[in-house]
Amino acid sequence: MKNIISEVQKIDLLNFIDTESLVKHIHQGNILIKSYPKDGVVHDHLAFCDSLDIILTGKLTINRYDAEGNVVHITQFQRGETLGGNLLFAN
Repeated sequence: MKNIISEVQKIDLLNFIDTESLVKHIHQGNILIKSYPKDGVVHDHLAFCDSLDIILTGKLTINRYDAEGNVVHITQFQRGETLGGNLLFAN
């Protein structure tokens, strides 16, 4: 748990939260820590967005399939970057 807290506290958006509060929110399920395998699917493009995701370690690549079935690289997120905020806070 110490490693996770340390990684969370390195993120600019969350570094103001003290260790005790982070542990409490993780145990209550308000902050979820997830790991994904390499080349795994994190989100389906048709799924409803109900979270703000923050990359703690590694990178996340967004790909899409074109009409011919070819993989098209859209963007890549690095440690500290967020995704889902534009959909989460949109009307």
